[in-house]
Amino acid sequence: MALVFVDRECSVCGGEGCDHCHGTGIQGECVEMPDIRLPEPSRWAWELRAWRLAAKLTLMELSVLTGLGVVVLSKLENGLRDATDAEKKVLDACREEWR
Repeated sequence: MALVFVDRECSVCGGEGCDHCHGTGIQGECVEMPDIRLPEPSRWAWELRAWRLAAKLTLMELSVLTGLGVVVLSKLENGLRDATDAEKKVLDACREEWR
């Protein structure tokens, strides 16, 4: 378990601002939250990022070249989602052109 700081509406003034919340309408508290385990990027994702960085391309530039969104590319590189077969095909073709 981990402690996280959470902002909430002030229970005294209901978010209007008072002496209790120093006029912000917000009060914070520490809450226990379960640890979040993020997935590890696949070997393909690591290779994609390594290639992009070696090619000195930003995510935006790769997005323009491939037609894939910056958010999609970021999620692929970070292992937050797997590439579809169509996305892999487009990205692999782009990598071949830039070698």
